Amino acid sequence: MSDPFGFDSVDPIALRAAGSMKWNKFDSDVLPMWVADMDFKVAPPIAEALSKYNDSGMHGYPAYSVTNEFFDSFCDWVNPRFGLGAERDLIKTCADVVQALYATVFGFSEPGDGVVILTPLYPPFATSVSTNRRRIVEHRMAPDSDGVWRVDREKLRAQIEKERPSVFLLCSPHNPVGRLWDRDELEFFGSLVLEFDMTLVADEIHSDLIFCDRPMIGFASLSDEIRAHTVTITSANKPFNLAGLKVATIVFGSMALFDRFRYNVPGMLVGPVPTAGMIGATAAYRQGAPWLAGACSYLRENLDVFAVAMADRAPAVGVVRSEATYLAWLDFSAVAGVLQADGAPTRSVGERLILEAKLGINEGQTFGARLEHFGRINLATSRHLVLDAVERIGRWVDAQ
Repeated sequence: MSDPFGFDSVDPIALRAAGSMKWNKFDSDVLPMWVADMDFKVAPPIAEALSKYNDSGMHGYPAYSVTNEFFDSFCDWVNPRFGLGAERDLIKTCADVVQALYATVFGFSEPGDGVVILTPLYPPFATSVSTNRRRIVEHRMAPDSDGVWRVDREKLRAQIEKERPSVFLLCSPHNPVGRLWDRDELEFFGSLVLEFDMTLVADEIHSDLIFCDRPMIGFASLSDEIRAHTVTITSANKPFNLAGLKVATIVFGSMALFDRFRYNVPGMLVGPVPTAGMIGATAAYRQGAPWLAGACSYLRENLDVFAVAMADRAPAVGVVRSEATYLAWLDFSAVAGVLQADGAPTRSVGERLILEAKLGINEGQTFGARLEHFGRINLATSRHLVLDAVERIGRWVDAQ
């Protein structure tokens, strides 16, 4: 198999030595497949740009040319792909998407206001609401007959009508259940935003990681009216594996939204971003497309290999095949001893896998209440480690 970018050559020892959080959280006998980092080296143009910058010996404030090139490259990347309508005067940089979540919840709501979230959901969404002293308006999704997690439209609308939230936090594509929302679903969300005059904050950081035949649709692209209610937060961090460089972008759908944000959020609370981060992200947007195409091809195969291998080795474990993101959502409810007679989980499966299977995944209950029998696994690693994870799960299931 041709592997010009070395996706199949992950070196755990090197990753631990490099200070990877993912590879240093657990003891060395635990295979870490939790936090959403890829185990792959960055694209060569990114490495070259950062090396050149480091070799200069200059690590001061960025020149305007660096900042301007970053903004231009970002707009050139997201606008033709996702239709965000991003403009230089409607963009603010920040350290990462989680910071942007906290800042936008603060900026577009008041203490006590309701904020809509769709669970199971990446944990910082809920904490961005609760720590800002806003009310969580939680809509729990459920799998349909095909195992696809969906919202109950009538119930969601009734919740919004009752609670009158000011903000709707949308994860698109959705983490952890791997949904790529289709146009009809997005337009339904948009109709709620307009009807109840909400600001929708769309986390679209996984928008370049699509593993089905439908395209990614940026929420802000649905219509001019919807764009005027939309704030999009995104970053090169996920598709190009640059989380440590700390650069993300907030794209405001109108100047009125940007002005409101600037009025409510003191400027330096969401301050400048690193020069190295802008240089790395610019190289990604300008020259990283071939690497990303190779990564997506490899990741798509990983998702397929994992699903097939799990069906063979541990068929009791339900695997949600991701339409997007390199994360898989696992349902252990059919494994002996995981649920009590009344259907309640006995203990966190994620915790048990760490201790008993030596496999580190994200525990289900961190994505929403009563989800201890679920877990999220990160498949952005080499093929042999994916199969190693399957075997560890299989042995653990056998032991139950």
